[in-house]
Amino acid sequence: MLTITKTNPLLIFLFVFLGSIIIEPVFCKGVVHNAPTECLIKDEIKELKPGIKLHTVQTTNNRGPIVAYVLEVDLANKNISIKAGLPDKDKIKVKDTLTNIVKSHRAFAGINANYFDVKAGNPLGTLIADNEWIVGPVYNRAALGISKDNEVFIDKVMLIGNVTVYRGFRKKELGMFFVDGLNIPYDFYKGVGLFTSNWGKELILPENKVARIVKGGRINKIEEDVLEIKIPSNGYALIAREDYVLDFLEKGDRLKIEWLREPDWSLVTEAISGGPYLLKEGMIFIDEKEENFRFSKNDTYAPRSAVGIGKNNNLFLIAVDGRNNNHSVGLSLYELADLLKKLEITDAINLDGGGSTTLVVEGKVVNKLSDRHERKISNGLLIFYK
Repeated sequence: MLTITKTNPLLIFLFVFLGSIIIEPVFCKGVVHNAPTECLIKDEIKELKPGIKLHTVQTTNNRGPIVAYVLEVDLANKNISIKAGLPDKDKIKVKDTLTNIVKSHRAFAGINANYFDVKAGNPLGTLIADNEWIVGPVYNRAALGISKDNEVFIDKVMLIGNVTVYRGFRKKELGMFFVDGLNIPYDFYKGVGLFTSNWGKELILPENKVARIVKGGRINKIEEDVLEIKIPSNGYALIAREDYVLDFLEKGDRLKIEWLREPDWSLVTEAISGGPYLLKEGMIFIDEKEENFRFSKNDTYAPRSAVGIGKNNNLFLIAVDGRNNNHSVGLSLYELADLLKKLEITDAINLDGGGSTTLVVEGKVVNKLSDRHERKISNGLLIFYK
C-alpha cells in the first residue's frame, strides 16, 4: 500500500521483534469537504499470512481523531480465495453476526457487505454466491465481483430476464416479457419481480396483486386474493407491478428465461454490493444521486465500511471507527474517499456502515463497534486462506 523509501533502524527493530509490524508515517495534502489541508497518517502494518496484511491507520482532522483498519489481500497468492458469505446458503432472509458468518464458513477474515432490510434480513443489491445469482441489482448501485481466478471488478451491473412464453402441445411461441427484479422487495423493481426459494418458502403477496407460480418450467398455479403464497423449491413466483403485463399467461404455459447482464460478468462467481462509488480510476467519484442515495445522509460522519482495489491490484477491506470523540469520530463519504486515495487505493465502493461496520480477522472483531456489540447482518465478503 505505502512504500518505505529509506532504511530506518526503528522499523527494522519493530519488524524483527514485534511480529512483523511496520509503522509508516505519511504526510498527505488535499482537501475534500471538511478534510484537513495537511495530515499525518500513521500506518501500522502487520503481516498475518503470506499475502495478507492488516493496516491500522491513524490520522486526525478538524473534528478529532480517525482510526481505520485495512486488510490488504494479495490476489495473486494462490492460497487466497474470496467469497460472498451468507448466514444460511439456502435462504437470504436470515441475519447473524459477522463473527458467526466467518466461523460457519471457516474463513480467515471478513467484512460486512450489502445493505439489508433490518426487519426481514434480506440483502439489498447484487449478490452472487458460488456462481449463483442470489439477489439482483437495485437502484443502479455499484457492486464488486470476483472471478474464480481472483480477478476483481467494480461496476454498476444490470440484470434483466428475457422470458419467452410457449403454449400448447406444439409449444407455440406466444410472446415474451422482461423480469427486472430478482429476489428484491416489491418497491425496488419497476416491472416484474421473480422470487426463488432463496427468498424463502413463503412470500407475502402485495395487496390486490396476482402471483404466477412456476414449477418445473411451467405455470403451475395463479394466485390472487391471498395474503401469502408458497414458492416451490424447483421453481419461482412472478409478481408484476402492473398485472396486465402478465395477464396473457395461463396455467400450463412453459417459460424459458435468458438472463442478460451488462456488463457481461460471465467470469464472476462471487459478488457483493453497496454504494455509492467512492473512487474510480484513482479519482474521487461519488455519484450518490445516480445510485439513489440521499446526499444529506451520506455527508454525515459515521463508522464506514468499504472495499477497494489498489494500484498493485491488491484487494482492500476497510473499516473506519466512528461515533467516539476520544477514539475516532468517523468520516463522511467524501472524507472516506479522500483517505482511501491517500492510501493508494484506486477503485472503491462504500458498503453498509454505521452500526453494521465490522471487520473480523482470525475469529476476532478488529474494529471498535459503535453499538458496543455486533449487529446481526445479512452477508459478508469473506477471505479464505488454505
